[in-house]
Amino acid sequence: MSRPVIIVTGASRGIGLATVQAALFLGCNVVGAGRTELSSLPSWTSILQKYPDHAHYVQGDLTSQPIAKELVAQTIAKYGHIDSVVLNAGILPPLAKIRDTDLDEAKRNFDVNFWCVWLFVKESINEVAKRKGRYIIVSSGGAVHAIHAWGAYCCSKAALNMLGFMIAAEEPNVTTISLRPGTVDTDMQKLIRDEVHHAMPKESYQRFVSLKETDTLVKVEDTGYQLAKMALEASRELNGQFLDYKDEKLAAFRRQ
Repeated sequence: MSRPVIIVTGASRGIGLATVQAALFLGCNVVGAGRTELSSLPSWTSILQKYPDHAHYVQGDLTSQPIAKELVAQTIAKYGHIDSVVLNAGILPPLAKIRDTDLDEAKRNFDVNFWCVWLFVKESINEVAKRKGRYIIVSSGGAVHAIHAWGAYCCSKAALNMLGFMIAAEEPNVTTISLRPGTVDTDMQKLIRDEVHHAMPKESYQRFVSLKETDTLVKVEDTGYQLAKMALEASRELNGQFLDYKDEKLAAFRRQ
């Protein structure tokens, strides 16, 4: 039996990298995509040495249609099909009140967090549908709760949720689920703690600091495992849902 084939976007670090590692552990062939050059990614160098036949990395900006097409083409050429895609690529900035936000920066946020996903679904949907596969979308609590100075991020994630609902409505041969992963211990959280104090109310900012100080951030390895397991096994009954990582419907996908 051939191995399942999973694509992970935003795979160079953080949640994406952890998802790649978990998917390989679970016996998949994995294609990771990211903007960072492979030569600058020691973790990926190690992965490719350990799994030369089962891991592949594609460097490029997925807001570009040629890069999106190339990612699909390289995956098919190397592994023959696509079973699932974990749509993880995303950015937080700009961090400012709407009145102070640079519009070009806000548009860049939407390009990465929303239009990039739309584009890659458009380019990959035929292959994923052939396998009755899955799209697992990494959403956020910010999609449903306004966070001071996170206007572009919250709005792009809200739009991303609707995109997931639309795919579920339009594509009967694909299962699409949006995951609210909780507050995960990644570089994004470090950015918030180190650089965002000027843009957020003190009490909101302190909440993020306290999560780190009390060791209550979600472990990135747990998130990666949950996403990989969902990409492999999520049932059709979950199609079109936006689910919190602690939801009992996802209990079977948690790392023990």
